[in-house]
Amino acid sequence: VQPNFIFWGRIGVEKGLDRALIIFSKIAKYYKDASFTIIGPDGGQLMQTKKVAKQFGVSNLVNFYDALDINEIYELAKEATFYIQTSKFEGMALSVVEAMQMGLVPVVTPVGEIASYCNEDNAVIVYSNNEVVRNIIYILESDDEFFEISNKASSTWEKVTSYEESFFNECRKTINKYE
Repeated sequence: VQPNFIFWGRIGVEKGLDRALIIFSKIAKYYKDASFTIIGPDGGQLMQTKKVAKQFGVSNLVNFYDALDINEIYELAKEATFYIQTSKFEGMALSVVEAMQMGLVPVVTPVGEIASYCNEDNAVIVYSNNEVVRNIIYILESDDEFFEISNKASSTWEKVTSYEESFFNECRKTINKYE
């Protein structure tokens, strides 16, 4: 398993990308082929995030992309193994759900709704930086462990209606109500 991390979303202070980069830099000390792809519009923190990557010596391992459509994100995510989002606060975190559906192992802080669908079985929960680094290394060293968590992450959403399906179902109900 390769230590390829990805994040997509607004690059703002609430997303905690500074912490994600600290965690990534610790992983990169053990895995020289590690990579981190960050995708999203500047929400006021892009320059600071690039500074943090440089400060921790990983700017050559981090690739930044502006906002992309979901199909472009999926193409880049095919190369990833972990989705990392160390948000300080959060709502539903749709990108975490999308990443889980793709089988990426989420590395997340248990904030907002994330705590209701990510747990120790289907994700790596961030409580302390050193603890999460240890857990990620353990997963990287065991293909069985990685694939078990990856499968549990994607199966979390197997029987759940997608947002798009749910939206259209509700629209149909509303239309049918008034016909």
